[in-house]
Amino acid sequence: MYIDLRGIKLKFRLVRSTFERVFTKKEEAGLLEQYYKGKHLFNGTCFRLERVVEESGMVVLEVSETDFYSLLVTNLLHRELLVLQTRSVTEYTVLDDKYFSNNLAISVVLEDTENRVLLAKRSTEVAIGGKIYATSVTGSFDYTDTVDDGFRVLFDLVRKEVFEETGIGITENELEVQGLFIGKEKLQPVLLCKVRLGVSFDVSSLGGMDADLEVNGFDIVSKDRLRSYLEMPMTEVARYHLGLEKVNIGVKA
Repeated sequence: MYIDLRGIKLKFRLVRSTFERVFTKKEEAGLLEQYYKGKHLFNGTCFRLERVVEESGMVVLEVSETDFYSLLVTNLLHRELLVLQTRSVTEYTVLDDKYFSNNLAISVVLEDTENRVLLAKRSTEVAIGGKIYATSVTGSFDYTDTVDDGFRVLFDLVRKEVFEETGIGITENELEVQGLFIGKEKLQPVLLCKVRLGVSFDVSSLGGMDADLEVNGFDIVSKDRLRSYLEMPMTEVARYHLGLEKVNIGVKA
C-alpha cells in the first residue's frame, strides 16, 4: 500500500492507543531469544500509527506510544506465529488490527549534486534485514509528546538518523516527504523521504556514530546503475522506494 504525500502538509496527532498485547512480557522475551538470538536489540519507545486521516487539505497521522520489541513479535513474526497467522492481516488492513504494533519508521534516500544516491549495506548484527541493501538511512520513529509541527517532528528525526548513520548534516529545505508505504512482508508503516544534498558525496566523510553497528558500508550509485542493485538482496521498502526515482529500473512506483 502506498499513499502519495508529495506536496501535502503533514501533521501528527497523539491519540489513545488501541494496541492490545498478544504476548506477556515473559512470552515476548522467549520469542526474542528464539528468533533474534545474537542480534543487537534495543527496546526504544516509538510511535504506533493508529490511522491516517485527511483534514482540510492536510494528512494527519494519528499516533500513540508503543515499543520496538512489540514490533518484532507482531508485524515481523506474523507469518511465523500461529496466533498471528489466524488474523489474516494484509498491508491494507494491518492498521485496523489492534494486535499489531505498527511502529512508524522512516526510509531516507540521500541524493547528491551529481544525482547519485547512497545505498547502505546492512550490518549482520541488526535485528531486521541484516546483510542486505537498504536505502541511505532507516530508523524507527522515536516517541515524542510534542507533535504540534508535523514537518518539524519528522525533520528532527531524519536529521538525527542521517547524522548518526552517515555523518552528514542536512537542512529543512533539503527534505522532501514522498509518501507512506506498507509492504506485504513486513507490514510496517514507513514514511518515505528524500534529501537532496547541496554537496557531492565525494566531499563527505561517510559514517556516523552508529555506522559501525548498523551498516557494513555505503555504495554511491548513479541512477543508471540502480537496476543492477535491484538484482541484489534488498529490503522490501528499499526496492519500492528506489522505484520512486523515476528511472527505468523495472519497479512499478
